[in-house]
Amino acid sequence: MRLSLLGAAVAAALVQHGAQALGVQQRQRGASSSQPSEAAPASEAALGGRLPVVHVQREFFEGFYEPPDGARLAQLGDLEQANFTMGALYGSQVCVGRGWFVDKGRAPSGYCRHKNGKVDESIEGRWHPEFDEYALEKIMLGKWWDSPARCQAMVCEEHAEMVVIPSPYMSVALQLGWRWKNMWSLDAPAFAKYWELVYARYFKNGRTPLVVVHIPYCWAKAGLLRTLLAMPKEFVSRVVVAGIESNLQGPERDLFSKHWSPSAMQQLRRRARQRRDVGVKEAATIGEPLLFALPYSTSVLKGSNFAQDDHEGSYSSKGKRKVEVSFTGNLSKSSSSNWIRSLIHSRITEAGGEPSGMMVNTSILCPGYRSWRPYCGMGLAMNMWDVLVDSTFCLEPPGDTPTRSHFYMAVQSGCVPVLFNGGHSGYQDDEPAWFAWRRAPTADDEERKLLPGSIDDLFKDSNKIAVVYNSSDVQAGNVNVVQELLDMAEKNPKRLQHLRHALDDTAPLMTFSKEAPGVWVPGCGEAVAGQKPRDAFEAFQGIMLWEAWQSHGGSCHSAPTIKMAAADTNGEQLVGLPGLHRSVMELVDVKDSDEEQL
Repeated sequence: MRLSLLGAAVAAALVQHGAQALGVQQRQRGASSSQPSEAAPASEAALGGRLPVVHVQREFFEGFYEPPDGARLAQLGDLEQANFTMGALYGSQVCVGRGWFVDKGRAPSGYCRHKNGKVDESIEGRWHPEFDEYALEKIMLGKWWDSPARCQAMVCEEHAEMVVIPSPYMSVALQLGWRWKNMWSLDAPAFAKYWELVYARYFKNGRTPLVVVHIPYCWAKAGLLRTLLAMPKEFVSRVVVAGIESNLQGPERDLFSKHWSPSAMQQLRRRARQRRDVGVKEAATIGEPLLFALPYSTSVLKGSNFAQDDHEGSYSSKGKRKVEVSFTGNLSKSSSSNWIRSLIHSRITEAGGEPSGMMVNTSILCPGYRSWRPYCGMGLAMNMWDVLVDSTFCLEPPGDTPTRSHFYMAVQSGCVPVLFNGGHSGYQDDEPAWFAWRRAPTADDEERKLLPGSIDDLFKDSNKIAVVYNSSDVQAGNVNVVQELLDMAEKNPKRLQHLRHALDDTAPLMTFSKEAPGVWVPGCGEAVAGQKPRDAFEAFQGIMLWEAWQSHGGSCHSAPTIKMAAADTNGEQLVGLPGLHRSVMELVDVKDSDEEQL
């Protein structure tokens, strides 16, 4: 009797006031218990006086997969190794001028890396002492769990408008070990059972929450997507698969309609257009998940201003970098199908590029350099960080797939990326690599208005943060990539300067902050100056809050304004209506003697 009355009361509070009624708290952005900072901003006309109710699933699904030895996977919610935090995933910090890193004066003083805190629990183990480039799901699950947007009451799952769930890969890896063979052991029946368990748990009694799952591997979408697309359309349309790549090879791309695009921006626009044209209910029958590319994880957790002088660190932004053009990449990566990588490597060599014996297939080009010190003056102790911060241009051709982790390292290190559309026979000719936050072409002003300006502005024009070529033009000899890059500093210095400033502005979105997450909320209409997410998680979280709100009938016309409440006695900020936070949480703890009052 008590639980049913309690559930009814909480449900009523949710309908009226949203997640704030169940105690959603907004931490001060970047704050700790001893060091307060500026509170996270909220747009004047954002999601209204309520955020979507967000439930983060702590335990793993049981029974979707049986290992070869016949043992069943157990639930792992209480295991210590499943408690992902940035402090646990990343070890000690090494900054400019210290350790095996970058000499003082070669980068701003705030440029730092963090050691891999979980080498033994990385998918490639000892090969990743620096960082685990496949740690995305661990990072995102940890941040979702720590997010102030997460609804923390026990009844949240039953009323959630958005749920974040662990992937099947996470459960298998934690129990069988972080090895590729264990990831490959998952098959179609296991994926089908996984989606059936998600559907049975969350899509009942007419509920249709937005379902977010993070995939940390590029190749991990095929089986997962094929089985997902066999599920009911209203369920498929509510699923967001957010991983390190959204590009699809031919067989998987053919499963989607001709209107589908691997661009997250285009997919968001299409969803918004359908909601506008046919209504929320009909738009939910699109029958395609949202594929969203997020950055690879690196060991740089904070952006630095490479385009500005740092007198404290003796760094001059106008100082000439020792390497004009560099390319770091394993030439064995899909060598039979990825022809652009080998072609680019040969073009650097033809131009006088110097191969490095320090790293596999690293080539550096510094025309006219003469010195007793090898490797363009960086010396025998040169490492990959030296190449990054001392290169003007970093070539980023596709690897196994169109995206690669080195692109994000280049952005974080002030090295202008050089992108190559296409060049991989497994994908469409001249298909762009849809790196995180790559802007899709906008047809007209009407198209741009489909998304709030604050979301639209997160996506960056690739030509403003990188130099972009079509691989077909390179192959045909229509462009001389290396010579054009060498000529830019003299013939078009303003473009080079603009590129470097744009990288500084973009770098935060390509990182995952070590600080506790805050909540950035997209506003309706144009973006408001100064209101930006701090890192990739806060940006993605904000978009998901917007998408969950919109997919449940929210609109800018009906949404009231979010107001930042006064600080409570613990010094934290409450979003929305602080009185309801206290009253409803008291309701959850109601004593038996108070049942009749409910």
